[in-house]
Amino acid sequence: MRMQEHCRTGVIAMQYNMLEAKKQLSKLVQAALAGEDVVIARNGIPVVRLEKKINMPDAMRKPGEWADLPKAGVDWDSPDTNLKMADALGALRSAQ
Repeated sequence: MRMQEHCRTGVIAMQYNMLEAKKQLSKLVQAALAGEDVVIARNGIPVVRLEKKINMPDAMRKPGEWADLPKAGVDWDSPDTNLKMADALGALRSAQ
């Protein structure tokens, strides 16, 4: 790892080569989630920046969220049901 000023942002970034990043990917993802600027380089040239893209708590599924959905029937994967679904999807596709 080496510290380097990154030209796009003008801030100091942690730069890792590909092999180092491969070995420490979980650690680098955690650093990016914590707000650190993490850059991965190939042959010393920065090619990828890791950055937090989603708000983790909001994106996670809440337990029991699907509890009120109808349960699948015992024949949910029967050939007849699959044929009906394929026909319905085919009709939808041709209507578009």
